[in-house]
Amino acid sequence: MIPRVVRGTLPHERLLAPAPRPLNGVAQDRVEIEELEAQVSRPLAESSSNSPGATPTAGGAGEVRLSVIVPAYNEEERLGESLEKIAAYLAAREGLHEVIVVDDGSVDATAAVARSVLLPSPVRFRLLRNVPNRGKGYSVRRGLMAAEGARALFTDADLSTPIEDLPRLEAALAAGADIAIGSRDTEGSEVLRHQAWYRELAGKSFNLVVRALAVPGIRDTQCGFKLFRREVIAPVFERVAVERWGFDVEMLVVARGLGYRVSEVPVRWINDDRSKISLLRDGLQMLQDMARARLRHRHLKPPPR
Repeated sequence: MIPRVVRGTLPHERLLAPAPRPLNGVAQDRVEIEELEAQVSRPLAESSSNSPGATPTAGGAGEVRLSVIVPAYNEEERLGESLEKIAAYLAAREGLHEVIVVDDGSVDATAAVARSVLLPSPVRFRLLRNVPNRGKGYSVRRGLMAAEGARALFTDADLSTPIEDLPRLEAALAAGADIAIGSRDTEGSEVLRHQAWYRELAGKSFNLVVRALAVPGIRDTQCGFKLFRREVIAPVFERVAVERWGFDVEMLVVARGLGYRVSEVPVRWINDDRSKISLLRDGLQMLQDMARARLRHRHLKPPPR
């Protein structure tokens, strides 16, 4: 369990927690966890769930309906604007919501930017810090495993898919999906600003290989906009070992192997040219990770229900 801020302490107080239980049998590095929970400024009736059985949570009363996980590594330039949009969007929705920023060993002002934007906002806010840098896959897994929402979304720090597209994914879960993944390559999707032609070609080629060898039928595994039912997070991510860019594919291999329903949903996408992915180095690593994931989980079978 993530430690809570003791009642009466300052909201910016830093807590140094012991490492959580190991994931995949590998002990985790020391992780600094800061519980930074903004005061809920809206009336209690607006900021809490009125559903029967709702339990009080820090930052407001009631069940957390949605957790938004934002992995960030040296994102001081892009993160602020994205968090402002996320906070404004969540503040306008009914119920209690939380934003979890996972600072992946940044050496810039990423954490300070997150604090400055989210502490004054009416949404619950937590900052998890990896020491040292571990990778996007590790950070997403950490944020999702810490999430308390009935549903959990992870989105890239640049918010290439607008947060306003969230209802499209929520509709897929309402229709019976366990996991809804945003897609830039299905009917109804809109790419409002394209990548450079060679990056787009490389991405499409990678997805062709993935469809052929790992997750047939899914056209876009790498869009950073995915929504999960809370109950599927632990069974899936306890089995995900890839800590860097290729984790999406392994997550989908595991989810399908366990019998969870995955729905690919068309979304809007606006490319940000400041990508951190190296086509050669990271592309080759992702192909290796995909092959290992397919081999690692080849015996997975859905549990009896």
